[in-house]
This record gives sequence, C-alpha cells and structure tokens, in this order.
Amino acid sequence: MNVAHADRRAALREQMRARRAALDPDWAAGASREIRRRVANLAELDEAASVAAFFALPGEPDLDELITRLLEQGCRLYLPAYDQAARGYRLCRFGGEPVAPGRFKVREPLSPRWAPAAAPEVWLVPGVAFDRSGNRLGHGGGHYDRMLAGTPGLRVGIAFAFQVLDGIPAAAHDVHMHLLLTDQGVHRT
Repeated sequence: MNVAHADRRAALREQMRARRAALDPDWAAGASREIRRRVANLAELDEAASVAAFFALPGEPDLDELITRLLEQGCRLYLPAYDQAARGYRLCRFGGEPVAPGRFKVREPLSPRWAPAAAPEVWLVPGVAFDRSGNRLGHGGGHYDRMLAGTPGLRVGIAFAFQVLDGIPAAAHDVHMHLLLTDQGVHRT
C-alpha cells in the first residue's frame, strides 16, 4: 500500500471517529435498537447455531441486548478477546460469564475459552466505515482481518447508516463483508 493510500485511510478513520464521538446518546440508543431488530430478523441468523458478535466501543452500535437474547435462545456465541500470547485478538466462546475492558478497552470475558475462528456461521463485525461494495475500514490494527481471513461464515458489517460510504480505499488484506446492516436497512454486497 502506498503512502497516499495509507494517508487517505488514516484521514477517513479520523473523520469517522470524530462523527461517532459527536453522536447524541439518545439517537445512538434508538439507532442501536433498530440495528438489533434488523439483526434479529435476518433469516441467516435464524438458521445459524453459532454467531460471533462484539461488545461495542463508544460510538459503535450497542448489541448487548441481542447478545443476551442469543444466549437465552441457546446459540453458541463467540466474542473477540485479546490473546497476550498471540499478540492479537482471537475468538472465545461466551456463555454470559463476567466481562471487563481488555487491552484496547473492548469488553471481553475475564477467562476466555479460545475457539477456532472457523467456528461461527455468522459474524457480526464492527467497523469505523464500510462501503457499498463490502469493504471495511477498521481501527487500523488488522485484528478483524486476521480473525476473518479464510473463515467460511457469513460476514455482516454492523454500522450506523452514516458509516456506509460510496467508496473507501481498500487494502489487499481487507476482508470483505457479505452484507451491511444499519439502522436504515440491509444491503447485500
């Protein structure tokens, strides 16, 4: 990736982080409710016995109630957690045990039970921005790209509608989303 491409990605990250930081909490709560409703109504989720989800960082859609519902329905649920030995994020099986902010302030299980990345049938994936082609711009560490590389599961980008852009500069290692789900709809890429 050339320097100009990397600079465009960095500038877009900063722009989108600023927009997320300025969100009205009441608006974000309402939009998150709509996102949870749309996720719960996905036919692919109904058919899945295993789902990878995430606990939101500030400015990300809040999936906490959906995570609780999936657990109550007996779904095998997976979350990312930082593995110090691997120096990166890995999936761990989640059954409702206590969580706390981890290395990058992401809530994760205190005692992770590591799982293979290929385990989930559906991945709910956060991002700083997405485009209509399914490209994802993350926080810049490549953690999700490494976890998702070569996985067979359905990849669903989860975002507020303003985070879906006409185009974002993609990198060779970026893993594409199969569909994007926002507070305003579902877009298959």
